[in-house]
Amino acid sequence: MWPEWNRIRELAEQNGRWELGAARIVASIAIPIAVSFYSHRLALIVAVPFGLALYWYSRRALRRFLKRQA
Repeated sequence: MWPEWNRIRELAEQNGRWELGAARIVASIAIPIAVSFYSHRLALIVAVPFGLALYWYSRRALRRFLKRQA
C-alpha cells in the first residue's frame, strides 16, 4: 500500500510493537468509512473525531518511537 506502512510494519516486527502500525492503519481507514456513511449523521459525528484523534496520537507515538530507534 503505502511505503511508510511497510516501514512501520518492519519496525513493529523487529521490536514486537504492532500497535503503532495498527493504530496508523485504523486511523487511515476510519475517516473514509465515516465519509461513506455521510447520510448517517451519528456515524459521522462519532467516527471522524475518533479517527482524527487516533491518527494524531499514532503520529506522536510513531515520532517518539522513531527517535528512540535513531
